Amino acid sequence: MMEENKSHAEKYDFQHGYTSGLESVDKNNYEGYLSSQVNFEWLDKQLQEQKQELNKLEEKIAHAKSAYKSAFDALQDRVLKVGLAGKNKERLESALFEIDEKSTNSKSAVSPLLINIHFLRVLFTLSRVFLSSLAI
Repeated sequence: MMEENKSHAEKYDFQHGYTSGLESVDKNNYEGYLSSQVNFEWLDKQLQEQKQELNKLEEKIAHAKSAYKSAFDALQDRVLKVGLAGKNKERLESALFEIDEKSTNSKSAVSPLLINIHFLRVLFTLSRVFLSSLAI
């Protein structure tokens, strides 16, 4: 408390008031001056606090912008991968359709051959069974 009074006694307004009191200056003039000085200091303090709060908000905004940019970049990467996967899927489906078409076309041409080959296998198997029964 003593240090507070000492620092207060060293301020210009205290010295001005002390001098004014000694010189018999009107009390209202000095009180108005002192009141304006106190108001100025209070407003200055409020201004400093608002500046600090503004700086904190600017830091938060910068951090949010950075986080937004990172998230947006990651999103764009995933969107690109999904787009490429979709195109790859379409390409594979197209290739599969072409293979299926070729298979269907070749089956119709090859079917009689496959039947003949199957018939020949059955015939060969029967002939082996028949020959093996003769050998006994």
